[in-house]
Amino acid sequence: MKLRNGLQIFGNLPSELFSSFDVSASVDRSGCLWRLDACNMPMVDYAAQALSKALLTSRLTVLHLENTCLSANLSSHLELYLSENNLNTYQDSLQLGDLLKYNSTLKTLDLGNNTMSDSGFEEICDALSFQKTGLRTLILSNNHITHLGMSHLQNVLPRFKTLETLNLGKNNLENRGIHTLKESLMINRSLLQLGLASTGISCEGAVTLAEILAESPHIQRLDVRQNQVLVGGLMALSLALKINRSLIRLDLDQHLKEEKEDFLVETQKTLLSRISNLCTANATAAKGLAPLVSASLLLSARGRGRLTEQHGGKRRCANSPPTLYLMFLTKASISPTPLPHIAQPASTHPDSGTNRL
Repeated sequence: MKLRNGLQIFGNLPSELFSSFDVSASVDRSGCLWRLDACNMPMVDYAAQALSKALLTSRLTVLHLENTCLSANLSSHLELYLSENNLNTYQDSLQLGDLLKYNSTLKTLDLGNNTMSDSGFEEICDALSFQKTGLRTLILSNNHITHLGMSHLQNVLPRFKTLETLNLGKNNLENRGIHTLKESLMINRSLLQLGLASTGISCEGAVTLAEILAESPHIQRLDVRQNQVLVGGLMALSLALKINRSLIRLDLDQHLKEEKEDFLVETQKTLLSRISNLCTANATAAKGLAPLVSASLLLSARGRGRLTEQHGGKRRCANSPPTLYLMFLTKASISPTPLPHIAQPASTHPDSGTNRL
């Protein structure tokens, strides 16, 4: 039965007739339909999928799905995409927070390209504290969030047990924001992909990330493109990869950046090549194609490392924790002697089309 600017489906309609009734097509084609009442109609398998696809482009404001047999299996894969919705007020974040608090089956939350700022982000983080076991993907890129907002994320991040992808790109986090997240990122044991592209970090922030990588046995991809990471930061990341065995992709700007000394520009090129090779070695080892052998790292039974670095004709050994040694080498003076060249291998990076970083 059709209503004025609305559509009502007769109850008890068999689910196999749903496609012939073609409600999804009606929703998709109508430019004025604002209300859909599908109460008491079994909506399983194809029916639910067809309707959800149509809703992506509809103008519906009222949707009734009472007693439609939506199983727990369907709701357990909930994905919520709210990017580019101009969510820019405290009230927007408060309403979204209420939704998150009472939903325990959310798997993906995409809030990218909004303008929540730090105040709205605080409400989101408070609501996310209720999402302890289900959330796997969290997209927060380009939301006018600063380093101040990271204090809110810092409190909730260790509670996530299933979060695999976190994208904070295009927010002005700066080095201070990365430092704020340092401990919580080390505590978290589920995160596989971290997006920090265009977040205003420099070598200092890269050193912090290197310390995180040295302690993290899980992170597989890190994106730090469009940041001012020079030789000092690249050296820290390179040394961290001699300890880290999980990172298989480190996204860095491939164009060489201006340095105070000309020889440092060439050093950038060598370090980028070295980082690429170390990631490739990790990827190869993860696939079980070849054993990973590193002459510069001997791991003890307890997982602590002894790092030996050739520098200025002398060998330095560090028995102290790797993070302290990374900071020492990064802040030390850099010899004009070029680093050993490592040939660039063919890329083995996984396709990034589905990871939303």
